[in-house]
Amino acid sequence: MAIGWRRRGWAGLAAGLAAVLVALWAGYWFAADRLARTAVERALAAPVAGHRVGCRDPVFGGFPLRIDLRCQRLTYARDGEAVTAALGGLAASAPLYRPGVVDAILGSPLQVNAPALGVALTATWSHAAADLSAWLDGPRGGVVRFISLAVEDAADPPGLPVTGLRAATAEAGVTPTADGHRLTIAVAGLGLTRETGATLPDIDGEASVTAEGLGPLGMNPVARLLDWLRAGASVRIDHLRLAAAGAVVIAEGGLELSEEGLLSGSVLLRFNSVDAFAALLEAIRPGARERYALALQGLNAVSLPVQTGEGMFRQTALTFTDGVVWLGIIPLPIDPIPPIRF
Repeated sequence: MAIGWRRRGWAGLAAGLAAVLVALWAGYWFAADRLARTAVERALAAPVAGHRVGCRDPVFGGFPLRIDLRCQRLTYARDGEAVTAALGGLAASAPLYRPGVVDAILGSPLQVNAPALGVALTATWSHAAADLSAWLDGPRGGVVRFISLAVEDAADPPGLPVTGLRAATAEAGVTPTADGHRLTIAVAGLGLTRETGATLPDIDGEASVTAEGLGPLGMNPVARLLDWLRAGASVRIDHLRLAAAGAVVIAEGGLELSEEGLLSGSVLLRFNSVDAFAALLEAIRPGARERYALALQGLNAVSLPVQTGEGMFRQTALTFTDGVVWLGIIPLPIDPIPPIRF
């Protein structure tokens, strides 16, 4: 009898404890849901520092493990109509067991208009997802992935020779590091369209670049980034690889932007062959192989053969000194890069 009573006692205690935990979790979810609703309603109620956000037909949910928000259409406007954007839909989810993390599905299309800049972009895709990380002090990082991405610009941006692009897959991410933030990009089947309507050879590429000294992004990441650039920015190219029309280029190095906007640094270049590089130039601009024959011979002369994980490549250094560009020890016969202002 004593043993049976003990078993029933422990079972009752376990059931009571479970009921308390369920009640606490339900209270946690309803509190988080209330906070999320209040934050969204406040953001939609009125412009903040000239920025207005809209969410058509917002729907909340996700009980008991997540806080979900769905918008049939997401809109943005800055300073009246200086910049406007509209997203074809948003489904965001914040798991309560992973505080500070938001997963989202982005609905196509995205339309961005900035008349003063000559921008009238329309982006479409078959699937797009984003994973974001944030805390009380602002965003920490994130990644966005696209499948079957296409971008067209109906305007005529000044000085921009490309009016559209497409990519089989595209991914971009930002993660904090001990000395800054790392930007990673990967694209497959990237095609660019010129203003003439001609298309350039498809490109496969990947890059990893670290913005050194770029601390926490805070609540205004754009302003923080501009302050970092204006104070003199330092960027480390951890890895860069581009492949197109049989040519492969690999790069690593570092670049610095002075407070005056002048670019300095050195980048180590590796390419699979001068002939492949010449074929790529010819595909981009017919007649370039003959026009740049001497320059290609010079590139071959200042490069050395090296063994890489992809086979034998040629290697040389591209150096920037206050905007002047050098190939090895030879200054390139081009105008210095003008100061870059932000």
